[in-house]
This record gives sequence, structure tokens and C-alpha cells, in this order.
Amino acid sequence: MRRLCVGAVVAFLVLTGAGLVGPGPAMADTLSVSVDIPVVYSFSDGNLQDASASGILIGVQLPLFANLGLESYQVSGQAQLPAPLSPAPFEYDVLMVDLFLELPFPAANLVLGAGLGQGKFDTVPASGAFGTATLTQLFFSLGIPFAGVFDGHVGYHRIFGEADIVGSSSKVNLDAGMATAGVKLGF
Repeated sequence: MRRLCVGAVVAFLVLTGAGLVGPGPAMADTLSVSVDIPVVYSFSDGNLQDASASGILIGVQLPLFANLGLESYQVSGQAQLPAPLSPAPFEYDVLMVDLFLELPFPAANLVLGAGLGQGKFDTVPASGAFGTATLTQLFFSLGIPFAGVFDGHVGYHRIFGEADIVGSSSKVNLDAGMATAGVKLGF
């Protein structure tokens, strides 16, 4: 959790510094495309450790339509399995569809949204396979506009989900927090 907070603060300070170079008024764009990357990923469950994520998050704002996003990224880490099993590496692919709302303020852009998707495990521990996880999320981002058409922003995603452990009545908790950083180009 500490890594998540430190990463979010550092990303926000960098983007704020970039915004001071040529800030422009915040305004809702008629059409915009944003691209984000995961910066820090942290599971709530202490049995899932050393998590990292890589991939891309894309958002599109269209006139007269809902704002849509698509997230595709891979999470990897170590699963602490019950004794006598040893820790095992895991990887799973996340695919989410998002709906979001952009609220422009005089000096910043605020985005609020929610998403629904699934996580599918690529690498399974020797003890058995994890089932496909159903994931939901709530997220926000705060952006600083600059040069009239760009927006540098940082965000936080709170992800909820769990997956069955095949051959067992147990489940693995996949609740997590993810910090992101990105840019938006508005038209």
C-alpha cells in the first residue's frame, strides 16, 4: 500500500510540474482519446505478493454518447499457498470495459468511472488451477490541462474480484488497488 501511495504522489507531482509549463483552461472536449499505463499494483490479500502490472488503458470520449474505456493488462506476482506447498508465481490477464464521466474544473479535469471485466490466469500454481475471475472496479483520475489540447493525469482504480481454486471450495481474493498515469488528447 505504501508503494501505491508513493507512486501516486510522485506521478502527480511530475504531471503538476508539466502543467505549470503551459497550463490551459480545463474544459470538456467534444472528442478525446486518453492512454494510460499501470504504474503501481497492490493486492489487498497478503497471500498475493510482489505484484506488478503491464499493459494499456484506453478511454474515448464521444459527443452525445457515453464515454467508453477498454483496459487490457497483465498482472504477475507470487501466491503464498497453504503448507506444505511453496510460493508459486502466477500471471493473469485482465480485460475490462469502462464507463466514465469527465467533470472539467477551472484548473483540472476530474474523471469518475466504473468498469466490469474478467481476469483469466495464464500461469497456474502446481497445486491446481484458478478459475476465471469476475472483476469490477471504481476509479477516478485527476488531470492537469496544458497546451490547450493535452491533459496529463494520474488515476487510482479500486478493483474487486475473486476466483475459485479448482478442486477446492476455497477462493482467492483478487481485490487490489492500481495507480495509473497517462495523457489525453482532446479535439
